[in-house]
Amino acid sequence: MDEYRLISLYAQRITLAKADELVDAWRTLERIRCRVNEIWQRRGTIKPCYELRKKPPALEIYKRLPGTNCRACGEKTCLAFAVRLWSGEARPSLCAPIFSSNHEHLKAPFLEICSSLGLSELAFNETDE
Repeated sequence: MDEYRLISLYAQRITLAKADELVDAWRTLERIRCRVNEIWQRRGTIKPCYELRKKPPALEIYKRLPGTNCRACGEKTCLAFAVRLWSGEARPSLCAPIFSSNHEHLKAPFLEICSSLGLSELAFNETDE
């Protein structure tokens, strides 16, 4: 998932669904290409993990949110944001209270649960194009 876009990587091709338009698809594919090349360059330093992980339920994500229902993420409630995050339709960095000083104590547990979803810290710091 890349926000709401569905991406599948195969040996000889990449499929992309739910792109907004052709230009959006090309930009997304270029980001994927750059990310894959970056990972390939670091392949010697990457230690494989063979541990099977289960995706945490959306309620576990919700428990790590501030519960302010501030709507800064674009959702009406923190629960709605947790579900969108769980499904890959939102980025963790959209939760403004966690990344501000008001709820700094929630940041580490929140990032931990997000990493179990396969979201890297790089994604937390990305800005919209």
